[in-house]
Amino acid sequence: MGLLSKLFKSSTTSDEIVVIGLNESSAASIFQILQDYPKAKITVYEEQLTTNFKVDVPDFGHVDEYVEDKDIVVLSSKRMTDISDSIKINYGAKVERIDTKNNVVKGTVLGTGESFETKYNKLIYALPAQRSMPKIEGAQNNKRILNFQSQLDFTRLDSDLGRFENSARPYEDLKIAVIGNGYVLDELAVRSKKMGADVTYVSQLHSAVSTYDDQKFVELRLNLLRDNDIEVIVDKDIAKFDIKGTKVAMTLNDGALAEFDYVFIQTQLAPNVTLLKNEVALSPDNAIIADEYRQTSVDNVFAIGTSTVSKSNVAGGQYPLATQDNVIRQGEVAGLNIYEKVMPEIGTQASAGVNVFGTSFFRTGVTLRDAKKFGLDADEVTVSEYYRPEYMNSNEKVMVSLVYNQESHEIIGAQMMSGIDVSQSINAFSIAMQKKMTIEEFSFVDMLFQPHFDKPFNYLNMVAQASMSKVNNHWK
Repeated sequence: MGLLSKLFKSSTTSDEIVVIGLNESSAASIFQILQDYPKAKITVYEEQLTTNFKVDVPDFGHVDEYVEDKDIVVLSSKRMTDISDSIKINYGAKVERIDTKNNVVKGTVLGTGESFETKYNKLIYALPAQRSMPKIEGAQNNKRILNFQSQLDFTRLDSDLGRFENSARPYEDLKIAVIGNGYVLDELAVRSKKMGADVTYVSQLHSAVSTYDDQKFVELRLNLLRDNDIEVIVDKDIAKFDIKGTKVAMTLNDGALAEFDYVFIQTQLAPNVTLLKNEVALSPDNAIIADEYRQTSVDNVFAIGTSTVSKSNVAGGQYPLATQDNVIRQGEVAGLNIYEKVMPEIGTQASAGVNVFGTSFFRTGVTLRDAKKFGLDADEVTVSEYYRPEYMNSNEKVMVSLVYNQESHEIIGAQMMSGIDVSQSINAFSIAMQKKMTIEEFSFVDMLFQPHFDKPFNYLNMVAQASMSKVNNHWK
């Protein structure tokens, strides 16, 4: 038996589960359901003819011919129908109505026009948020302006560019603008540069993504881009795009003009809730509200993915959060709780990271700016410490900012930068926030000491101690 099946007793059911939308979130649900309910009948409806996602979901499954208990296997969508004959995936099937009173989904098979109607016992709604191009004149219907939303789109950009340029190395010597905000934009800029393009990075002025980052870390990232010959344009709105032969002309709101071979532009997201709009409760953001078991206001309808809300442990509310790790967790939780409530979702700190030309940046929780927007009485301390003793022949500094609640002293946010991989340290901050640890507790929590790896007081301890010192008015 698989690991989770050992934790939660498996049941047997032949009830029909209908899944609407095939993506990394719904795949996580399906894998989990098959672990705990191997005889469950699962019918999936996906409007696209194919799906181009990769599901990095470790499967501890009980399917003996594929997995032993000691194995961790990453399963992809191509193998989904192989692991059980109780899964039926219908590609090119557009669901047009969900009748939650009668437990029926109705739709049409694209291409043939054939209608289908399926009765369900449980329904998992996993349609992703709808993408739209920014409302910029000239951005629509232009094959030289390609859209992206996440790292999952990068291979599609490669394929499109290779087809348009008829080249196996299509980025070389092209002038490309990457437009958007956040870690994904940094990653795309670095990636395009390494593949041979002349890159201009345009950080949009009006972008909610930018609020996730502390400004001092943003400036450090932008300087790294500049140091690696990427032109950086920040806090400018784009007035319009024009086609000039084989070039795209971009005009900024200050009148500045630049021409590019291609433009990669980040799409905007809006929850895709048309099918459930009058069936389940929606948030003020028009996203589907799901509880900690991923149940909607209709008990046998579960909602996962980017069209739903997530619980923010720091901000204390529910908000849409379009990160891959979060939607995969939502899928797993829905699968676990599909027939009985066994394990609630515990919320998120929205942790993330990126590597910019060898320097890593990480964040979790909220920035000081956002903490104040949420009405929290917060403050911040930033330190820069060597990660191991100064007498070691080689060393690296780690820059850490810690945001804490001045009333409760709880840690509510952190951001980090280093030339070494400190990703597990941001995970430590995330756990501390999950458990509502205070700066006093974090200052002296037990951490290893061995000169190859660490100091007697880890840099995490040090930033918490600096926060204590500031609270106690030791800072002038």
